[in-house]
Amino acid sequence: MLPGLRQCSRRASAYIATSQPCRSYAISVKPAIKFPYLPEKRVFSGRKAFLYKWYRDMVDSSHVAPVLIFNHIDFTVEQLVRLRREINDASKRAMKPLLTPDSPPHASPTFTVVRSSILGATLRDYPKMRLRTIKEITEDVSGPMALLAFPTFEPTELAAVLRALDRAFPLLAPKTAEELKKEEQERNKDPVSPGKAVQRVRAVKTPQLKLVGAIIDRQIAIPDRVKEASTLPSLETLRKQIVGLLSAPSYNLAMVLSEAAGGQLARTLDGFRMSLEKGESPTRGSP
Repeated sequence: MLPGLRQCSRRASAYIATSQPCRSYAISVKPAIKFPYLPEKRVFSGRKAFLYKWYRDMVDSSHVAPVLIFNHIDFTVEQLVRLRREINDASKRAMKPLLTPDSPPHASPTFTVVRSSILGATLRDYPKMRLRTIKEITEDVSGPMALLAFPTFEPTELAAVLRALDRAFPLLAPKTAEELKKEEQERNKDPVSPGKAVQRVRAVKTPQLKLVGAIIDRQIAIPDRVKEASTLPSLETLRKQIVGLLSAPSYNLAMVLSEAAGGQLARTLDGFRMSLEKGESPTRGSP
Protein backbone atom coordinates (compact mmCIF):
# COMPACT_ATOMS: atom_id res chain seq x y z
CA MET A 1 0.00 0.00 0.00
CA LEU A 2 1.26 3.46 -0.86
CA PRO A 3 2.25 5.71 2.10
CA GLY A 4 -0.32 8.35 1.21
CA LEU A 5 -3.10 5.78 0.88
CA ARG A 6 -2.07 4.16 4.17
CA GLN A 7 -2.26 7.54 5.92
CA CYS A 8 -5.72 8.21 4.49
CA SER A 9 -6.96 4.81 5.64
CA ARG A 10 -5.70 5.49 9.16
CA ARG A 11 -7.54 8.79 9.23
CA ALA A 12 -10.74 7.13 8.05
CA SER A 13 -10.49 4.37 10.65
CA ALA A 14 -9.85 6.94 13.39
CA TYR A 15 -12.93 8.90 12.32
CA ILE A 16 -15.07 5.77 12.37
CA ALA A 17 -13.76 4.82 15.82
CA THR A 18 -14.62 8.19 17.34
CA SER A 19 -18.07 8.51 15.80
CA GLN A 20 -19.67 5.53 17.51
CA PRO A 21 -23.06 6.04 19.21
CA CYS A 22 -23.18 6.50 22.97
CA ARG A 23 -23.93 3.69 25.37
CA SER A 24 -27.56 2.80 26.00
CA TYR A 25 -27.21 3.07 29.79
CA ALA A 26 -26.50 6.25 31.70
CA ILE A 27 -24.11 5.45 34.55
CA SER A 28 -23.13 1.95 35.64
CA VAL A 29 -21.61 1.39 39.07
CA LYS A 30 -21.60 -2.39 38.89
CA PRO A 31 -18.34 -4.02 39.99
CA ALA A 32 -15.95 -4.64 37.13
CA ILE A 33 -15.52 -8.18 35.86
CA LYS A 34 -12.41 -9.72 37.41
CA PHE A 35 -9.98 -11.62 35.22
CA PRO A 36 -7.06 -13.61 36.64
CA TYR A 37 -4.55 -12.04 34.24
CA LEU A 38 -5.57 -8.42 35.04
CA PRO A 39 -4.97 -6.35 38.20
CA GLU A 40 -7.83 -6.31 40.71
CA LYS A 41 -8.38 -2.55 40.33
CA ARG A 42 -8.61 -1.16 36.83
CA VAL A 43 -5.97 1.41 35.94
CA PHE A 44 -6.76 3.86 33.14
CA SER A 45 -4.14 5.22 30.79
CA GLY A 46 -3.91 8.06 28.30
CA ARG A 47 -6.98 10.23 27.89
CA LYS A 48 -9.11 7.92 30.06
CA ALA A 49 -6.73 8.51 32.97
CA PHE A 50 -7.04 12.27 32.42
CA LEU A 51 -10.86 12.07 32.43
CA TYR A 52 -10.87 9.83 35.50
CA LYS A 53 -8.72 12.34 37.42
CA TRP A 54 -10.87 15.24 36.16
CA TYR A 55 -14.15 13.65 37.27
CA ARG A 56 -12.67 12.73 40.65
CA ASP A 57 -11.56 16.33 41.20
CA MET A 58 -15.12 17.47 40.44
CA VAL A 59 -16.48 15.03 43.02
CA ASP A 60 -13.92 16.34 45.53
CA SER A 61 -15.06 19.91 44.90
CA SER A 62 -18.65 19.02 45.84
CA HIS A 63 -17.91 19.62 49.54
CA VAL A 64 -17.73 23.35 48.67
CA ALA A 65 -20.37 23.63 45.92
CA PRO A 66 -22.89 21.24 44.34
CA VAL A 67 -22.28 19.34 41.10
CA LEU A 68 -25.51 18.62 39.24
CA ILE A 69 -25.95 15.52 37.05
CA PHE A 70 -27.97 15.97 33.85
CA ASN A 71 -29.19 13.64 31.14
CA HIS A 72 -29.14 15.45 27.78
CA ILE A 73 -30.68 14.02 24.60
CA ASP A 74 -30.71 15.24 20.96
CA PHE A 75 -28.52 18.29 21.55
CA THR A 76 -26.63 19.79 18.63
CA VAL A 77 -23.43 21.79 18.99
CA GLU A 78 -25.34 25.06 18.55
CA GLN A 79 -27.85 24.05 21.21
CA LEU A 80 -25.07 23.16 23.66
CA VAL A 81 -23.55 26.59 23.07
CA ARG A 82 -26.94 28.15 23.77
CA LEU A 83 -27.32 26.05 26.92
CA ARG A 84 -23.97 27.26 28.28
CA ARG A 85 -24.93 30.84 27.44
CA GLU A 86 -28.20 30.49 29.35
CA ILE A 87 -26.30 29.17 32.38
CA ASN A 88 -23.79 32.02 32.25
CA ASP A 89 -26.46 34.72 31.89
CA ALA A 90 -28.61 33.31 34.71
CA SER A 91 -25.59 33.11 37.01
CA LYS A 92 -24.61 36.73 36.34
CA ARG A 93 -28.16 38.01 36.93
CA ALA A 94 -28.46 36.14 40.22
CA MET A 95 -25.04 37.13 41.59
CA LYS A 96 -25.07 40.79 40.54
CA PRO A 97 -27.10 42.05 43.57
CA LEU A 98 -24.96 39.97 45.96
CA LEU A 99 -21.55 41.23 44.81
CA THR A 100 -19.93 44.42 46.06
CA PRO A 101 -17.50 46.60 44.09
CA ASP A 102 -14.64 45.11 46.13
CA SER A 103 -15.71 41.50 45.51
CA PRO A 104 -13.48 39.37 43.26
CA PRO A 105 -14.90 38.30 39.87
CA HIS A 106 -17.42 35.49 40.24
CA ALA A 107 -16.79 32.43 38.08
CA SER A 108 -19.73 31.00 36.16
CA PRO A 109 -20.86 27.36 36.49
CA THR A 110 -19.31 24.95 33.99
CA PHE A 111 -21.38 22.47 31.96
CA THR A 112 -19.25 19.45 30.99
CA VAL A 113 -20.35 16.54 28.81
CA VAL A 114 -18.87 13.42 30.39
CA ARG A 115 -18.20 9.83 29.41
CA SER A 116 -20.67 7.73 31.34
CA SER A 117 -18.44 4.68 31.70
CA ILE A 118 -15.54 6.62 33.25
CA LEU A 119 -17.88 8.65 35.47
CA GLY A 120 -19.39 5.38 36.72
CA ALA A 121 -15.92 4.04 37.52
CA THR A 122 -15.08 7.28 39.33
CA LEU A 123 -18.18 7.07 41.53
CA ARG A 124 -17.70 3.34 42.12
CA ASP A 125 -14.11 3.80 43.31
CA TYR A 126 -14.87 6.84 45.46
CA PRO A 127 -14.80 6.00 49.20
CA LYS A 128 -18.11 5.84 51.09
CA MET A 129 -20.19 6.68 48.01
CA ARG A 130 -23.82 5.55 48.22
CA LEU A 131 -23.96 3.35 45.13
CA ARG A 132 -27.55 2.27 45.82
CA THR A 133 -28.75 5.86 45.38
CA ILE A 134 -26.87 6.10 42.08
CA LYS A 135 -28.63 2.97 40.82
CA GLU A 136 -32.01 4.37 41.87
CA ILE A 137 -31.65 7.72 40.10
CA THR A 138 -30.20 6.20 36.90
CA GLU A 139 -32.44 3.15 36.68
CA ASP A 140 -34.75 4.57 33.99
CA VAL A 141 -32.21 6.93 32.40
CA SER A 142 -30.29 6.26 29.20
CA GLY A 143 -28.18 8.36 26.90
CA PRO A 144 -25.36 10.86 27.34
CA MET A 145 -24.69 12.55 30.67
CA ALA A 146 -23.25 15.91 31.75
CA LEU A 147 -22.08 17.58 34.95
CA LEU A 148 -22.86 21.16 35.93
CA ALA A 149 -20.31 22.32 38.52
CA PHE A 150 -20.86 25.49 40.54
CA PRO A 151 -17.86 27.46 41.88
CA THR A 152 -19.60 28.20 45.20
CA PHE A 153 -22.82 27.19 46.90
CA GLU A 154 -25.21 30.11 46.53
CA PRO A 155 -28.90 29.03 46.68
CA THR A 156 -30.00 32.12 44.75
CA GLU A 157 -27.67 31.27 41.86
CA LEU A 158 -28.67 27.60 41.91
CA ALA A 159 -32.38 28.47 41.71
CA ALA A 160 -31.82 31.00 38.91
CA VAL A 161 -29.87 28.52 36.78
CA LEU A 162 -32.47 25.77 37.24
CA ARG A 163 -35.29 28.15 36.27
CA ALA A 164 -33.40 29.32 33.17
CA LEU A 165 -32.79 25.75 32.01
CA ASP A 166 -36.43 24.79 32.58
CA ARG A 167 -37.58 27.73 30.45
CA ALA A 168 -35.04 27.20 27.68
CA PHE A 169 -35.32 23.40 27.44
CA PRO A 170 -38.65 22.26 28.93
CA LEU A 171 -39.30 18.55 29.22
CA LEU A 172 -41.86 17.17 26.78
CA ALA A 173 -44.88 15.38 28.15
CA PRO A 174 -44.95 11.64 27.37
CA LYS A 175 -46.97 10.70 24.32
CA THR A 176 -50.43 9.32 24.88
CA ALA A 177 -51.66 6.01 23.51
CA GLU A 178 -53.69 7.82 20.84
CA GLU A 179 -50.64 9.76 19.62
CA LEU A 180 -48.55 6.60 19.42
CA LYS A 181 -51.32 4.82 17.52
CA LYS A 182 -51.61 7.70 15.07
CA GLU A 183 -47.86 7.68 14.41
CA GLU A 184 -47.96 3.94 13.78
CA GLN A 185 -50.79 4.39 11.28
CA GLU A 186 -48.87 7.14 9.48
CA ARG A 187 -45.87 4.85 9.10
CA ASN A 188 -47.90 1.90 7.82
CA LYS A 189 -50.34 3.67 5.51
CA ASP A 190 -50.20 3.06 1.75
CA PRO A 191 -48.17 5.52 -0.34
CA VAL A 192 -49.98 8.15 -2.39
CA SER A 193 -48.29 6.96 -5.61
CA PRO A 194 -48.13 3.15 -5.69
CA GLY A 195 -44.80 1.82 -6.94
CA LYS A 196 -42.96 5.00 -6.01
CA ALA A 197 -40.69 5.14 -3.03
CA VAL A 198 -41.99 7.28 -0.22
CA GLN A 199 -39.82 10.29 0.40
CA ARG A 200 -38.19 10.10 3.78
CA VAL A 201 -38.73 13.10 6.01
CA ARG A 202 -36.42 13.54 8.97
CA ALA A 203 -38.23 14.24 12.19
CA VAL A 204 -37.33 17.44 13.97
CA LYS A 205 -35.76 16.43 17.27
CA THR A 206 -36.39 18.48 20.38
CA PRO A 207 -33.50 18.63 22.85
CA GLN A 208 -34.28 17.18 26.25
CA LEU A 209 -32.48 18.13 29.47
CA LYS A 210 -33.35 16.25 32.67
CA LEU A 211 -31.93 16.73 36.15
CA VAL A 212 -30.98 13.25 37.35
CA GLY A 213 -29.36 14.12 40.67
CA ALA A 214 -26.44 15.93 42.23
CA ILE A 215 -23.22 15.37 44.11
CA ILE A 216 -23.34 17.39 47.34
CA ASP A 217 -20.65 17.06 49.99
CA ARG A 218 -19.20 14.05 48.12
CA GLN A 219 -22.51 12.16 48.27
CA ILE A 220 -25.29 11.54 45.76
CA ALA A 221 -28.51 13.53 46.23
CA ILE A 222 -31.85 13.00 44.49
CA PRO A 223 -33.42 15.84 42.43
CA ASP A 224 -35.88 16.73 45.22
CA ARG A 225 -32.97 17.51 47.55
CA VAL A 226 -31.46 19.78 44.91
CA LYS A 227 -34.70 21.75 44.59
CA GLU A 228 -34.94 22.02 48.39
CA ALA A 229 -31.40 23.41 48.50
CA SER A 230 -32.29 26.00 45.87
CA THR A 231 -35.07 27.40 48.09
CA LEU A 232 -32.73 28.21 50.98
CA PRO A 233 -31.92 31.86 51.76
CA SER A 234 -28.77 33.41 50.38
CA LEU A 235 -25.47 32.80 52.16
CA GLU A 236 -25.36 36.40 53.36
CA THR A 237 -28.78 36.00 54.99
CA LEU A 238 -27.74 32.71 56.58
CA ARG A 239 -24.59 34.31 57.99
CA LYS A 240 -26.62 37.12 59.56
CA GLN A 241 -29.04 34.62 61.09
CA ILE A 242 -26.17 32.57 62.55
CA VAL A 243 -24.54 35.69 64.00
CA GLY A 244 -27.89 36.70 65.52
CA LEU A 245 -28.38 33.26 67.09
CA LEU A 246 -24.87 33.22 68.53
CA SER A 247 -25.04 36.77 69.88
CA ALA A 248 -28.55 36.45 71.41
CA PRO A 249 -27.55 34.47 74.57
CA SER A 250 -24.65 36.79 75.39
CA TYR A 251 -26.84 39.85 74.80
CA ASN A 252 -29.55 38.54 77.14
CA LEU A 253 -26.97 37.68 79.80
CA ALA A 254 -25.47 41.16 79.55
CA MET A 255 -28.94 42.68 79.98
CA VAL A 256 -29.61 40.64 83.13
CA LEU A 257 -26.24 41.48 84.66
CA SER A 258 -26.57 45.18 83.92
CA GLU A 259 -30.04 45.30 85.45
CA ALA A 260 -28.98 43.30 88.49
CA ALA A 261 -25.93 45.50 89.05
CA GLY A 262 -27.90 48.75 88.79
CA GLY A 263 -31.23 50.25 89.81
CA GLN A 264 -33.27 47.15 89.12
CA LEU A 265 -31.75 45.36 92.12
CA ALA A 266 -32.25 48.43 94.35
CA ARG A 267 -35.88 48.77 93.31
CA THR A 268 -36.46 45.09 93.94
CA LEU A 269 -35.04 45.27 97.46
CA ASP A 270 -36.91 48.49 98.22
CA GLY A 271 -40.20 46.93 97.18
CA PHE A 272 -39.47 43.88 99.30
CA ARG A 273 -38.74 46.15 102.33
CA MET A 274 -41.99 48.08 101.86
CA SER A 275 -44.00 44.86 101.68
CA LEU A 276 -42.43 43.67 104.93
CA GLU A 277 -43.20 46.96 106.69
CA LYS A 278 -46.84 46.82 105.61
CA GLY A 279 -47.09 43.31 106.89
CA GLU A 280 -45.62 44.19 110.31
CA SER A 281 -47.59 47.45 110.96
CA PRO A 282 -50.84 45.79 112.26
CA THR A 283 -48.84 43.63 114.63
CA ARG A 284 -47.11 46.61 116.24
CA GLY A 285 -50.39 48.53 116.78
CA SER A 286 -52.25 45.64 118.46
CA PRO A 287 -52.75 45.72 122.31
